[in-house]
Amino acid sequence: MPDLIYNSMHLETIKKQLSETDEFTIMSPFLATLSGLNLEDYKLNLKLITQIAEDYSEPINAQRFLFIKYLADKFSQQNRRFNLYNVSNLHSKIYLFKKNGIPESAIVTSANFTDAGIGGVNEECGVFITDDETLRNLDIYINGFSEKEVNLDDLRQKIAKAETALKEITRGAGTAKRNSKTIKPEFVKNNLLQDLISNIANKTNKVWLKPLYTTDMITQKNEQELINLKESRKCDTVCHFRNEPYEIQVGDILICYIVRVRQVLFVRRVTSNPSKTAPDWQWPWSVNIEPIDAIKDLEATDKYKIDDFLPDFFSKYPNGYVDFYKNRNFKQLRRQDKLKLTTEFGISALESYINHTNSQAYL
Repeated sequence: MPDLIYNSMHLETIKKQLSETDEFTIMSPFLATLSGLNLEDYKLNLKLITQIAEDYSEPINAQRFLFIKYLADKFSQQNRRFNLYNVSNLHSKIYLFKKNGIPESAIVTSANFTDAGIGGVNEECGVFITDDETLRNLDIYINGFSEKEVNLDDLRQKIAKAETALKEITRGAGTAKRNSKTIKPEFVKNNLLQDLISNIANKTNKVWLKPLYTTDMITQKNEQELINLKESRKCDTVCHFRNEPYEIQVGDILICYIVRVRQVLFVRRVTSNPSKTAPDWQWPWSVNIEPIDAIKDLEATDKYKIDDFLPDFFSKYPNGYVDFYKNRNFKQLRRQDKLKLTTEFGISALESYINHTNSQAYL
């Protein structure tokens, strides 16, 4: 019986098998440099089967081009064999390990060769195979694509001509903005916003969801009182916490919302380290905050909610997580007064907020 493997077990299994093999086949539609694996560190030959889209203006395609060039160069420098095959309708994800020309193990899985796939970000499931007959059949299947081999010299020349553009496309801000199918180009071009998204994508800064008030304070307020409350809070220069927000740093982003009604209040940048100077004993910790020039405030009458972030996010990341507790909703906020969002959800939530505030209603 094959063994089931999940999430980051893919990466652990691949690394173990690579230490015992001399030929590795990657069959994956999507490719990216992995933070936890350098293929050039292993003494092996590589066969790469993927789909090479001619249009590299999308970051996922540009990323694939650059990764292929990187591998081709590295393996050439090491005098190791690197074969590339282009299958335009590829959907299979197979990782085959051979030694002395004989298949020894394989992974057949849902996971692409990306950090999100085999690195453990997405929910992925596969099977680890050592059965000889199954391995022979997989090898026959893979060899069936031999006529799809790509001339590496031609591809290198093509990539070299466009390399500057490819790197710009895959730069943090570019990737974040183009992965969104809805974000509008007129405000994405704003340099401040590009830098903001780039810092989040590169994990220089984090995005937090920050509830304000308590349920008791909000329950008795009518609609007009809520509007007045939201209008008055736009001038806030300090944000308070019940517990020490020790992970929050200067440059991090707070998406603030009102508890119970879950309506978004504003987006602010943190401008100071946490300090315990607030006079309110219930909320003794605080950080200084400021508006972000590239991001508009909501109108006080707007009922936009944190729940409105979810449809956009799951359309882009069907298996993604909202927070680092691997929740797909906001239930973790019942236990604390802030929530650190995953990089993907933080960027997506900001994009959704920006799209909303820049919609026709606000022009």
